[in-house]
Formats: sequence, C-alpha cells, structure tokens
Amino acid sequence: MASKCFVSGCSSKPYGKCDCSENYTIFCQLHAAQHMQTLVGDKRHQCLRLYYTPAAETKILIQKKIAELRQGLQKYRKNVISDAKEIIGAVKNNLEKALQSLDKLEEKFLRIVLMTEFNEILDLSKENDPESVLKMEPFAADIETKDWYFPDFISKTESLVSNISTYFNNNIFFKGSSNKELSEINLKTFQETKFNLDLMENIHFQISSCILPDKSVFYYSNPNSLTSTYTFIIDKNKNIKQVANSKRSPYLYPIYFDGFVYALGGRNNLAQRFCLKSNTWEDCAPLPAGLNFDQTAAVLFNQEILLTGNYLTKMIKYSPKNNNYSDIIGLNLTSGSRKTLFKGGKKALILQTSGNIFESEENNINKWNLIGSNNIPSGAYSSTYVIEYNGCIYMILLQNQLWEFNLSTKQLRPVNTYN
Repeated sequence: MASKCFVSGCSSKPYGKCDCSENYTIFCQLHAAQHMQTLVGDKRHQCLRLYYTPAAETKILIQKKIAELRQGLQKYRKNVISDAKEIIGAVKNNLEKALQSLDKLEEKFLRIVLMTEFNEILDLSKENDPESVLKMEPFAADIETKDWYFPDFISKTESLVSNISTYFNNNIFFKGSSNKELSEINLKTFQETKFNLDLMENIHFQISSCILPDKSVFYYSNPNSLTSTYTFIIDKNKNIKQVANSKRSPYLYPIYFDGFVYALGGRNNLAQRFCLKSNTWEDCAPLPAGLNFDQTAAVLFNQEILLTGNYLTKMIKYSPKNNNYSDIIGLNLTSGSRKTLFKGGKKALILQTSGNIFESEENNINKWNLIGSNNIPSGAYSSTYVIEYNGCIYMILLQNQLWEFNLSTKQLRPVNTYN
C-alpha cells in the first residue's frame, strides 16, 4: 500500500483502498469518508462492505457537525454577553450549563454513530436534512428519544411564568402564558376575564408593574429578543400608551414614589427611575457591590424602598430623597428562597417560599418578629408581586394560583386557580 493518501497536498497516512476505479485508489481516513459520500447504489455498498465501515464514515461526519454546533454556540454566547459589564455574572452559570448540555449531546452522537448509518441517525427532521437538524436554533434534539426540547441554557420556558401585576377597581391584573392576553380577577367574586393587550408578541417575558396615583398601571416588561425593556401604561379605560424604555433587567419590582417609578435590582442589578412628567429614565445610585438582587422583592415603606432578593440573606433600604442605601438589621433571611415583601398597616412583612413569615414592629424595620410558617407547596414559588385589599394580601403563584394572607389572623390560604 502507498505511504500516503493519493489526494494532492495530503500527507496523512493511508486508511484503505477503493475498488471503484481500476487502480484501486488509496485514501486517508478523511478523504475516504468524503469519497464515500460521492458514491450511491451498489457501488457505495460494495465499497463500504469490502474496504470501509459505516461507523468510521459516520463518526467523521458527526464530529464535523459537532464542531459546527460548538461554533454556533460560540456565536450565540457572543450575542448573549454583548453587554458583559451588566450581565456577565448572570450569564456565567447559564453558559456552564450550556457546555454541560453540549457535552452530553456530543456523547450521544458519538455513542450512537458506532451503531447505525448516518441517514438513520439524523432522521429527526421532516426534510431528513442534517443541516436543518443541527443548525444553531433555540432548541435541541435528543438523539435517543428523537424529542425536541428547550435546553437549560435557553430561558424560553420562563415565558410561561405568570406574574401578578396590580389592581384597580377591586380587580387584580396579571399576565398569563398567552402572548397578548391580560387576565383580570375580581376580588369580590374571584371570577376571571381576559382582554387583548394588542402589543408586540414577545411582551410576555417577565412583566411586572405598579399602580400610579391616577389609578393607571405602569408596566415593565423584559422581552426575550430585546436588550431594553418594553414599557407602557394602561389607564382605567384600558387604553395603552407606550413610554420610554430602560435597560433590561428581568425580575425586578417597580415602585412608584413622588412622581417617579423606581426600577431597582433584578437580574442585572439595575438602578434607575422613570420620570412620569418628562418621560425619561434617570440613573440612581448604584446598588451595593457584591449583592445579587435577582428575583427582587421590594415594597415602599415610610417613604423608603425596602429591597431583597432570592439569593440574599439580608435586606437593604433605599432613600429616594437622599439617593443612598443602608442595611436593615435584626433580620436573617434564607438564601435561595423566593421572597415576597408587603406592607400591612404600619408594619412591613416578608414571606419566604421555603421558610418563615416575619413581621416588623410598627414603623420600625430594624426589629422583626416571627409570626408563622409558609405553607405554600414546595415548587410553587410565590410571586414577588402582591396587592393589599380589604385587610388581606393577595399574590399569584407560578401555577396561576391565587393565595390570600389575612393581616389580622396571619393565615395563608389558597383561593383559586386560573388557566
């Protein structure tokens, strides 16, 4: 056998002979695989049976596709971290999950490639086109089950989260899983009606809100496809008016105070306020360094904004008047627990989804008392967004369950479930 591949410029060692020509051409492993793809019918199967193996051919092609998939992931990663100073901390864990998922996918490819033919492995698309299956899209395919799924590193499943908004005229308004639908619950009858927002399709990702003095509602939305928010106001007659957008920071709770809507915290630790008079956003003092305010809980209490987050064991307060932050003492919270802050009369209360319920003393947020345990089922996750009505606090869970906390009896109970 010749000492190298016959292809010009290729110095790789020979792999095998091809009997498709009179001189039995010598190929290296790579060019043998490429040659096999040019053969059809009996010639291909004869050559395959005598001098080559489908597993070797398939493995080379799959490795090539895996390299393309990795390249696609790198392009996706660059797009995700375009504003690295603001989002690199939040994206780090997701990218690690992405690489883990990719390694598992690669392992499945290489394991199965030794067992079957190339066209059988990639029989996942209607067109039976390998490129359509392996191109970088926001979904992936499980080779073993041939099911499509959303990987952990894509946050599309978060679009199904229902977030309570606020209320006026004795109604709760919250966003469900539909792209353009807003649900309205009457707190007297607990009946649900729906109306069309008539907004952009991706408005549904992490929408939160606060009520304004004229009883209109300020909505703060974080669409998947944008780097900024999609911000709008719905008045009492359900008329919609878009206002200036801010930087994107999912999972924060806007607070109205003295002509401004404050957007503090969220996944990107945003610190801005919206001036209703000028329709502009202004920067506030940066949040304290080293704290992660993802899934922010917030409430206005005695002209100050109380803040905490899912991964924090402490609470801070922000003074709009002085534009500064300070720690709240006397309270130890659970890290990794979704938190809900609300006000009951002259007291502040905090509810943790995996812990206890605490209540401050009257007009004193540096002294807290344990008043009960949270009996919300594990995995239900209380929403950050709550309202007070008729002596009770109402909140929507991710499964669209309405829960009630009685400020007098300190009892927490489920009220209803909505589709």
